[in-house]
Amino acid sequence: MSSRTAFEYAFMVFIFGFAWVALKEGLSYWPPFLYSALVMGGAAVVNGIVLVVRGIPVTWTRKTAYAPMMYGVMQAIVMMATYWGQLFVPAGRSALLNATVPAFALVMGALIWRQAVTWRQTLSLALALIGVTLSLSHISGGGFSGTLASRYGAQGLLLGSAGLSAFSITWLQRHPVPGVPVPATTFIRLVTGAVVLGVASVIWEPVTTAPHLTPLGLACLAYLAVIDWFVGTTLWFVLMPKVSNLLLAMTTVISAVLAVVLGALVLHEPLSLVGAVGGAMVLGATILLVREGAGPRASRRRLNA
Repeated sequence: MSSRTAFEYAFMVFIFGFAWVALKEGLSYWPPFLYSALVMGGAAVVNGIVLVVRGIPVTWTRKTAYAPMMYGVMQAIVMMATYWGQLFVPAGRSALLNATVPAFALVMGALIWRQAVTWRQTLSLALALIGVTLSLSHISGGGFSGTLASRYGAQGLLLGSAGLSAFSITWLQRHPVPGVPVPATTFIRLVTGAVVLGVASVIWEPVTTAPHLTPLGLACLAYLAVIDWFVGTTLWFVLMPKVSNLLLAMTTVISAVLAVVLGALVLHEPLSLVGAVGGAMVLGATILLVREGAGPRASRRRLNA
């Protein structure tokens, strides 16, 4: 991995980690479905401006639009579950539940897409999951809201959204759009997701849940739309051909640990030594992947039962 790729990866992880804090804080001012629709719509506007400035055409044909539109629909469903779930669950817990994406991705890649899995990948994933489990143990108190049923339901939805997110990652890599610039496919994906989320907001959110427009609420919206969904997601697509599928999915694990720390500092969510140990294990798992040279052409020894 080159130093530039490493910097892009680290910057992307920080963006995604802080996004959990902005998401949680912003839900104090916005209803969840409208919030997510505005985030995706705002990102689409920024992306559209970039397309115009750079003179990049958007080739909207059945062949080029199918993959990004399907990915946009899947991401809209993920956002609905995630934004609603965070009404009842702390930012750190939400991020750590989302950190199960690599586990889902590894299993789906092996079972559905018949991708090879190395022993080192399996070891690093197991180490990361143990670290996530340790981190979970210290955020079981403050930050929850709603009834017991809504808390369990929210966490179930967050796990389900992690599974769908993992499926969308592997599915998109199996359906590339050759010859079409990343900003063009991103624009199609964002517009599709924003439309789906906007319809969901109109159907399920009553007028009584109108947003409270405050500088902090607008700042959270701007961060998620511009920095998280535009800059961060663009980096994600740029890194897709440079790193392995598992290392890309490991982004959710590392950003989850960062979200736990930021949640403690900014939102005053509980933090303990056990959580720090869990975070160190997650970072150690990532180092194992990087030392393996986890690029798209890394060695692929099949894991035998």
